[in-house]
Amino acid sequence: MCDLKVLNIECLDCEYLIDDESVLLKECEVKYNNDGSFNRLQITNESFDNIDFKSINKETIKNIKNQKGISYKITETNNNVFIDKKTAYEFVYSKNSVLNNKQQKLIKSKLSKYFKEIINNSTDKIYTTNKKEKHSKDAKYGFYRYKITFSILNKGVEDLYEAIVLIRNDANTKKYLYDILNIKKIN
Repeated sequence: MCDLKVLNIECLDCEYLIDDESVLLKECEVKYNNDGSFNRLQITNESFDNIDFKSINKETIKNIKNQKGISYKITETNNNVFIDKKTAYEFVYSKNSVLNNKQQKLIKSKLSKYFKEIINNSTDKIYTTNKKEKHSKDAKYGFYRYKITFSILNKGVEDLYEAIVLIRNDANTKKYLYDILNIKKIN
């Protein structure tokens, strides 16, 4: 593991005091490498840990609707990415999401609270063309796939994950968060 130092942090709309070496947060930290490059989003929030399976989708949709209309900037490309009503639907009910097991849905639900941090720190952009007729308008100009690395602290144990952040390029030329796919544990 690399030596890390937290240089800057923004977590939701909360303000936190930052000292030279670390940040004490209740929900998440953005971890950077010594050279200032992004390392991972570390989530310590346990709000979904005791939720029943049927409520996971409701809470996820609620988190996304609270961000509807907001745009976040991808630091690497300087593109603004919007959250819209389709984001909530795809995030919860897409073919990929429906096939997720309970643990994957729980992880995805936790991610729904941190779109700002996820989008800001998405890296390694790859363009893909629209392959389905149903996306002829909402993804007229294809999709971008970005990589995100994050971790979830659970009772003092940090599990590392990678995922794909899928951004659609709408006919109106705006970019929208579409889904987070292929969540894989890497440690």
